[in-house]
Amino acid sequence: MYEKPPPTYSINSHPHHLIIANYTMTPNQTKDLNNFLAFTNTEQLGEGDVNAGANLLATAACTIANLTHPGSGIKSQDGSNIKVRSSLLIKGSFSSNLIRDHVSSELTSFQDNWTAHLKRYLEDITDEKAKLGMKSFNIPNGPPASDSENRFMALQQPNPILWGTSEEEWADIIASPPTPNLLDMTAFPKVIVTATGDSSLNKQLIGLHRNRPLVIMGLTAKSASLELATTATALMNGTLPDDRGIKTIDGNMLILDAENRLVELADSSQKNDIRWLGNMPWLVDGGAGPEADPILKENTQPIDQMPERIKTVLHHAMARRLRNDKTHSTIYEEKEFIDAQKRWIQFLKSMENSLPGITGSARQLLATLVFGIREITHIRGYKKVTIHISYIESFARHLILRMSNARDTIYTDADTILRTRLMRTIIVKLQHGGQSPRTIYRGLGINAELFHDIINEMENKKHVQKSDKEWLLTENTISLLQAQNINQINL
Repeated sequence: MYEKPPPTYSINSHPHHLIIANYTMTPNQTKDLNNFLAFTNTEQLGEGDVNAGANLLATAACTIANLTHPGSGIKSQDGSNIKVRSSLLIKGSFSSNLIRDHVSSELTSFQDNWTAHLKRYLEDITDEKAKLGMKSFNIPNGPPASDSENRFMALQQPNPILWGTSEEEWADIIASPPTPNLLDMTAFPKVIVTATGDSSLNKQLIGLHRNRPLVIMGLTAKSASLELATTATALMNGTLPDDRGIKTIDGNMLILDAENRLVELADSSQKNDIRWLGNMPWLVDGGAGPEADPILKENTQPIDQMPERIKTVLHHAMARRLRNDKTHSTIYEEKEFIDAQKRWIQFLKSMENSLPGITGSARQLLATLVFGIREITHIRGYKKVTIHISYIESFARHLILRMSNARDTIYTDADTILRTRLMRTIIVKLQHGGQSPRTIYRGLGINAELFHDIINEMENKKHVQKSDKEWLLTENTISLLQAQNINQINL
């Protein structure tokens, strides 16, 4: 029997509809998703929870990409390069806990070790200088100057020899920075920035390595502050000036919502401004759906040692970022990526009704996942494996669909959610042909009164029609299902 659930927080401006997630992915995409989740051993990663394991894998892949040098990306056969980076919000205590152990704690440990080495180095040369009674001390120059650095110095000489036109020479100079020396490394050591979920973030954005930090923080009751929203938005948009107003900070964020503060912050009665949290994909715990069922292809084995692979890749990614003898970006060529990216953008556009702005905030997510997962599957010391891009594309869709449903559980009252899910199930039942009212409501496990209330609403919205003693889908609903435009059905 149907019992009205307690109300949850809602925002009146949010449309009361949910997507029918099962029909935004084709059977082949669902099959690819299930195989991908089984092949990447997400159940092992999630300690038995496939969704948490998928969230951990996606976070690791995005974090690896976020640690690369600026300009890294996926290059298509047409020459276009989609740069890789993605901020993330992790909603749920279990996924947040896993990601803390396997990702954020590892990174902060690497960062702390790095700054300790630099501190010890400065202490040692200071002691040495004092012992020798020297007023100054020559610090090693480090690796050779970069090509752009050499060209800049050459152009400062009278009558320099040009390798190209003056404009070409100067274009090469501003295309890449000089090689970092030890003074640069000690003055700007921070890749990982940790902050509390309030106005303290701005105070931590100093001494940044190449001004491209990865900020790791949790949501708190103070995360709706105007100062945090302003700083976070500018940071992710690449428009935040540094503390001297000379350089620009362009970073990414990893937000952990282990205490389910998002629901509290979304309470419209508190007039909180948390729009900045919508500028990133969400990876969510819980049963909002859609759910996946990992099924491994015949004659294949899952990737071994996934937790160890992730730790090793994160270690190497951090090392590559910090080393000053190689500062080039990493670009992988994927011949089929241009078509996959086009499909991805079309999919995101179809989700705009449910997730306003998602086309912009998740545009780079597919490329970022492809990049990071490739790093995990090709790491030295482990068996190299290749995953077809269509599998990762289905995985990315799955993550966005779960985000959409989770967002609806926050912004829509629980009664509306349940009614919408019942409507969804009715459409699924009727796609195979007409059914009697008794057959439908008994199959749903609800009483006749609630069923007639819901089916009449669906009829008014032109989703169903009655024929004799049966209910049928309308032609418009059938055509949307066939075209996989189920997001256009406003329930």
